[in-house]
Amino acid sequence: MKIIILAAGDSSRNFPLFFDKPKCLYHYLGSIQINRPIELARQFCEDKDIYIVAGYKADKVKEYINDKYPDIKVLVNTRYAEPAIYSYRTALQLGQDDYIFLNADESVKPANFKKVFDSNKKIALLSHDKYYYYSLGFFKISREALNILNDDCYLSMDYMKKIYCFANNKSEYDGDFRINDGVCMGYSIIDFVRRIGNIEKIEDPRCIDDNPNVDFFHYDPTLDYVPDLDRYDLTDEYKNNLLKRLYSDIISDNIKRVHRHLVKDSKFK
Repeated sequence: MKIIILAAGDSSRNFPLFFDKPKCLYHYLGSIQINRPIELARQFCEDKDIYIVAGYKADKVKEYINDKYPDIKVLVNTRYAEPAIYSYRTALQLGQDDYIFLNADESVKPANFKKVFDSNKKIALLSHDKYYYYSLGFFKISREALNILNDDCYLSMDYMKKIYCFANNKSEYDGDFRINDGVCMGYSIIDFVRRIGNIEKIEDPRCIDDNPNVDFFHYDPTLDYVPDLDRYDLTDEYKNNLLKRLYSDIISDNIKRVHRHLVKDSKFK
């Protein structure tokens, strides 16, 4: 079993322009965020079986991990600005094994982690509502299902739009995300589950308890949810520094607003 913590994205949507380090290295609720998923993973395996996939400012992630967790290896997704699937593929260089993937900016309670960890089905994940067959970007995939991560359909924005329509029961795409956004990873997980589980339509996963290839573990977000670090204004750095608040709220946000208005199309849309 290998546990992969994904920390490659540039977080440009919800963090200010030119921020000085990857999102996972910011302090959140008094602790550096990436410590949370690492300490969780260490409850279930040795450090040698935990890997970080870095991308944006990977040197800073490497420096931090090498100093604090010397037996944890950092893999680098050099294509982090391209389709999000490359972060999953970066881990596959480690060879055939069962993999657990989780995001560096998110946290899972140990009891829920254990349910997924112990699953012997092809794919296992948490779920809490009837629309999305994923939760927190956290899932386990068995070695026999790994080839799905190499399917080039996930390089196509047209395909991602189809997944979006499937997941949201829409006939036409009306979303607003790029193929290298973190949200694309969520929709990819939905498609992994759909394909591996041979699921033809979105159903309430609480009613799907007998799929031979998929384990859905249901949790109550009002009781079991650990807050994610999704936005810059949640960081301790933002809360404790007036200049950073002003830069983020006035300068960076307004520049990004103008940029979104001027650049409506890109190769990642």
